[in-house]
Amino acid sequence: MSKFKLYIFLLSFLLCLLVMIIGGYAGHNFKLLSSLCIYSVLSFLILFYTKEHNKKWKLIITLAIPPFLMYSPIHILYFNSTLISLPSTLGHFAGIFFGILLYFSNKKMRIPFVILMYILFYWLSFIGYKYWLYRINFGTFTGHINMYKKISFEGKSEKGHLTNSHFSGKVLVLDFWNTRCGVCFEKFPLLQKTYEKYKFNNNILIYAVNKQLQNDDESNVFQMIKERGYTFPVLLPSDKSISEKFEITSYPTTLIIDKDGYVIFKGDIADAINILEKFKS
Repeated sequence: MSKFKLYIFLLSFLLCLLVMIIGGYAGHNFKLLSSLCIYSVLSFLILFYTKEHNKKWKLIITLAIPPFLMYSPIHILYFNSTLISLPSTLGHFAGIFFGILLYFSNKKMRIPFVILMYILFYWLSFIGYKYWLYRINFGTFTGHINMYKKISFEGKSEKGHLTNSHFSGKVLVLDFWNTRCGVCFEKFPLLQKTYEKYKFNNNILIYAVNKQLQNDDESNVFQMIKERGYTFPVLLPSDKSISEKFEITSYPTTLIIDKDGYVIFKGDIADAINILEKFKS
């Protein structure tokens, strides 16, 4: 390996580590944006300043080797569990691809191309990635679904046992959580805010539905919410497999069930709020 190729390899390796650190602190969307921007610029500069044609492509391949070696074994061995980070991993290679496109673009069109390219990078990182996360966590790209099956739902609250008839004719918001879900507790302030907004609305009922884990104590579940100052009602479903019946695979997951008993939304509480607006009257 030539000295210059070694420099490119080491630089790419260090940049991969930098991008991983960015992702660890700021999230996968920032990791994706960083990898797209860094590798598109670097690949373009390599092609632009390297004179020998054959050497250009050898250096581009060298640039791609570190992210391939660092990420591919993880994604191959733990494919399903690493799907959430797949776009940010592919961002390295997509960045190289866009850098190549920029190099071969018409010189007069490079400025508009760069502007469009970075607009696309922003969309992929902060809008497109959200669609991806929804698909992985909730099974759809937007959260809007039509679950044409009615699922009987009842459970225990601090005020007593609630049957399916209690929810009849109401818009039901069910926020599924469990006691070991850190993200669930991060979302609870927004759930509380939503509950405060609609608690006097006769058309809407809101519950935090606990998915009981092994060794969970019923009274402790209610206490965990109270001691944090939240007032939204907690529900312990009678059917322990109710989460599976609603096809919930990640926590937290918020469902909206319409007055006829059909699930019309499955996703994040922040997006559920917008849908609730049309049911407030």
